Amino acid sequence: MSNGMLGMTPDEQAAFRAANRSGEVYTIHGVFFGLAILSVCARLGAARHSRRKIGLDDWLAVVSLIFIVGVFTGTMFWLKFGLGRHEAVVQEEDPLNLMHFYQTIYANEILYPMGLATARLSLVVLYQRIFGLFSARYYLHGILVFIGAWAIYATIPTIFACTPVQNFWTTHKNCIELSNLYISIAVGSIVTDFALIIIPIPYVMRLKLSPFKKALLISSFVFGGLNCFITIVRLIKVSTFDYSDPTWGTVDLMIWTGLEAYCAVICCCLPTLRPLLNMFRCGIGFKDSERNPGEMSHPVYLRMPPKVASRSSEEALEEYNFVAMSLADLQQYSRRLTLQAVPALPSLPTLPTLTTLSTHHTTVVDSRS
Repeated sequence: MSNGMLGMTPDEQAAFRAANRSGEVYTIHGVFFGLAILSVCARLGAARHSRRKIGLDDWLAVVSLIFIVGVFTGTMFWLKFGLGRHEAVVQEEDPLNLMHFYQTIYANEILYPMGLATARLSLVVLYQRIFGLFSARYYLHGILVFIGAWAIYATIPTIFACTPVQNFWTTHKNCIELSNLYISIAVGSIVTDFALIIIPIPYVMRLKLSPFKKALLISSFVFGGLNCFITIVRLIKVSTFDYSDPTWGTVDLMIWTGLEAYCAVICCCLPTLRPLLNMFRCGIGFKDSERNPGEMSHPVYLRMPPKVASRSSEEALEEYNFVAMSLADLQQYSRRLTLQAVPALPSLPTLPTLTTLSTHHTTVVDSRS
């Protein structure tokens, strides 16, 4: 009899052996992993539908999905090696199960932060395309540095958490305090997500829009940072899970870890899906040529007051030449919003024709005569 079942009655032992939460893990991970795949595919489809060139933010979302595929695969191995059942039962089936379980954790702790980091980088690059000409660029550059530092902090200490490395899945000796490391990683993750929620708000509030339209536009960006709330729940699970029975006590933690990873991909794609929503709302096959006569045929972009920009006067003069390039993405989220169009540049004065010059020359000669 395993030490974990000493002192139990036969009925208690039977219940202990039968306890299994793997179904919860299969269901939650499967559903949200599928949604993550669909969100990236929808993002690329939205770019194609709006004839927008695939940008760096889109590619970062694809890279993030690749890392998340690794997280999902690792979860399936966790289940194979005993996640959702008690350690004593898992060890009875195969003494190597627990070692393989920790090896899978080791691999996941490398893939998981990289997936989160690339998803957040995708969102930051999207913000740069939208607000890159304005003072937000300074905050966005700072977040880029912070995300890079966070990714390094989340992976390097995990790789070398034990000396030698294989102690992580064998003896667990000569290892750093992993619980404190995981808590600090989660705190950094929350700070990043919260910053991604806050940054767009002041710039959208300066737009000349009705309160309803501002709220609608802000919601497009806030959805990108909603992963913050999942990270908070995961932080609670990190600080309270049961180390004495890892295959059973970490079920909730593994569920929320997967949710955080999958929702990071989903949330970074949500702000870009407006074209598909418009397509389904207006009917499949909606094209520019099918617009209503009163609807503008040229792109409509957001017009920011010059005081928003922290630039030189020469650059400010060029603001409305480049604002269309910088804010082109916002057309996808606001096709149905009535926004003020970028004013056309004044036309250049007409150059004098040769006939005019000839007449002027004749007049000058006659006057001299």
